[in-house]
Amino acid sequence: MFYPVISNFNYMYKNYTYNKTLSEKQNTPSIQNTSNALIMNQTQMSPVSRFHKMDLLYFGSSLEKIDKKETKDLILVTGHGNSKTAADMDTLAATLALAYLHNAENSSIENPEHIKNNYIPFIDPNKLDGEMKFALNYFDLNDFKEHSFTTEELNRKNIAGISIVDTNSISELPEKLQKKEVKEITDHHKLSGIKTSYAIPVNIKPYGATATLIYELFKEKNIKIPTDIAGLLLSGIISDTMLFNSETTTIKDKEAAKELAKAANINDIDNYGLNLLKEGDKTRTLSLHELVKTDLKPFHIGGNKKENVAINQIKTYSKGNLLRLLVQKSRLLQSMEQERPGKDLNIMMVTYFLPSQHKPSTYIFYNANTAHGKSLIDKAFPENTRKDKQENSFMMEGVSSRKLSVVKPLSSSK
Repeated sequence: MFYPVISNFNYMYKNYTYNKTLSEKQNTPSIQNTSNALIMNQTQMSPVSRFHKMDLLYFGSSLEKIDKKETKDLILVTGHGNSKTAADMDTLAATLALAYLHNAENSSIENPEHIKNNYIPFIDPNKLDGEMKFALNYFDLNDFKEHSFTTEELNRKNIAGISIVDTNSISELPEKLQKKEVKEITDHHKLSGIKTSYAIPVNIKPYGATATLIYELFKEKNIKIPTDIAGLLLSGIISDTMLFNSETTTIKDKEAAKELAKAANINDIDNYGLNLLKEGDKTRTLSLHELVKTDLKPFHIGGNKKENVAINQIKTYSKGNLLRLLVQKSRLLQSMEQERPGKDLNIMMVTYFLPSQHKPSTYIFYNANTAHGKSLIDKAFPENTRKDKQENSFMMEGVSSRKLSVVKPLSSSK
């Protein structure tokens, strides 16, 4: 169950039902519904102890009960996720955790008039993948889907600005948010040339996951991480680093995951991590046409065309699913051209990791449609680096990162 944001003043809500049993189980303070107002005994709690079970997060049902005067200062925390670029586990974790963190900071402000902004997490509950559903269910956060709002509803929300996580590219945000004022960036990707009207807080570090940065923010601000938030952040790190096997993994990611596992009551990170990753294996459920659009990102790498290279990536943890894709390679290549025509170079990365392996590997399926596209692929991946070389495909051992092992060599070869 989610609770509305409560600062050091009483919010007026109507028709609010409080689950007393859940409150006692989680040691949250008593809340009473008196004269349609939520009344919390402020003397019973510290600024940290009263926040649990995502009680600092606004969701759609609560937003409906806040008048326009209050909503003018709402900042939407959001990440990549639109018709072309789907959200992922790291995006979900960073979005919910950063909104929680900022609202927890607000709670220590005694005079509510001094609270400048309240933060709303946004990730479309209709577009959750297997990993996100698994983590939300594991940490008993399925209410997120019931109390959130969809992309179609964004126009009627009075949003003053956005705090971006897990991306710094405006084109990767939900389309209806791309013209909102950017107030903050928290990310682990390279700069995309984003422009702002004035200086804003920017936190970008070369970590394996944005969740690691958010964990560090909790530590810096000395705010305790609730069990469920810790579980989501741990899941974000596991997902983006492929259980610490990606070449993007850093010591900071491993250290953060170890501490988050303790906070989330996860005793066996490997066991939890493998179960999480397997739930995110899209090769089990999606058609070929859907697979070639999954996690698709456009790039401009030399040449005269804008966004002349398209690269998507899927991950599998089943040898059978990998072999099935290899057998259907010609159909995959055809689907790639149908779904993203006019590119100099189309690439699909199929990254696989089996429990018996020490490191993941990646098959590269590609269509080089112009001389520039052929030049890019040939220079970036010399013959001696290719394993299992076939027409329009090859394999790279120990590789799983799109940005380090594919985009970077392509950019260096333009």
